[in-house]
Amino acid sequence: MVRSEAPVLSLEVRVRLKPGVVDAEAGEVLKALRLLKVRGLVGVGISKGYTLRYSGLTPQEARRQAERAVEQLLANPVIHQVTIGSPRKGPRAHGSGR
Repeated sequence: MVRSEAPVLSLEVRVRLKPGVVDAEAGEVLKALRLLKVRGLVGVGISKGYTLRYSGLTPQEARRQAERAVEQLLANPVIHQVTIGSPRKGPRAHGSGR
């Protein structure tokens, strides 16, 4: 039996704290790097990245679904700024969810 594999669209989502929001983790990383004598370092920012993969959607629909995921779960609009990349054709889906 031959399995039909649907093409997927991948979108990269990047979530980071807005300027002015204290990033305690980044502060600790900055301190540690300075203790390690990393030269020229003036700051550290930390962000979280997500790769969302969609099957059976147009690029516009995939982007709308990514925006929905951001609004409902991935980011808090009060403290986060979000970047959603353009949909890209990715490897075919095989149901693993990864």
